[in-house]
Amino acid sequence: MSKATREQASGIRKQRMCSLVLWFICVWNMAPAHTLAATDLFPDLIMAPVRDTFLETTSDGRRLLRFTVEIVNVGSGPLEVQGSRASINDALMTNVKQRIYNSSGGVRELTTPATMSFARDGHNHWHVTNLERYELTPIGNPASAGIGAKSGFCFFDNDHAGAQLPNTPTQPQYPGCGTQQSVSVVMGLSIGWGDVYQWDLPDQYIDVTSLTPGEYLLTSTADPDNWFAELNETNNHTVSTITIPVDPSSPSEWRIFLCQVMMAPVTGQP
Repeated sequence: MSKATREQASGIRKQRMCSLVLWFICVWNMAPAHTLAATDLFPDLIMAPVRDTFLETTSDGRRLLRFTVEIVNVGSGPLEVQGSRASINDALMTNVKQRIYNSSGGVRELTTPATMSFARDGHNHWHVTNLERYELTPIGNPASAGIGAKSGFCFFDNDHAGAQLPNTPTQPQYPGCGTQQSVSVVMGLSIGWGDVYQWDLPDQYIDVTSLTPGEYLLTSTADPDNWFAELNETNNHTVSTITIPVDPSSPSEWRIFLCQVMMAPVTGQP
């Protein structure tokens, strides 16, 4: 074989090898990546024990049991809810979706049966209707003796109750709940953050005027109808024991005992 022929054959082999290398690179780049599946980061709502209990007697003679409550997110992701309406003429936001983030940075939306309404009378922002519920039940009697007047809640980061939880932001991420002119509202609770409703808000009470003296259980529940997806749906309430005295005109005789039934600690552990 002549020198020219050998050089030509060598060049052909090099071209074939180069083509093979390029083909391998293309196939490698087109192959699907072998990565771990993304994990949903769900919120987990708990109710802190009631505090700041106060018995108010109104000008018309009613007795209102007032107390402060706090809903806290101890999950692995935020509770984020977006509501919308077609125009400012619509009284309700009936399109309410929950956003679920995942470990890869993605997000998906869940349609919920929840609605939002605009709350006046000292609130002046949008509420998720019936997000929390309060009940007074006589001990030994399963029938409900009273229910809180609160019908909805705006929830946003205003108390860093779980600052020790992993991945909790140091600053609030959800600042409020819109205005009367809003056609779309995003509200939420970050990991480790809570929303406090003070006892002196206009509708933060249970009317106990008609209750007879005795011991009662005060149950505070977050998301009582399980509208929103969570890590744990069984730890959403806390229970306190309340003794209504024979002489209800003497607030000093009222006794409040926290028994913390079915209440998850703020550490986020079940």
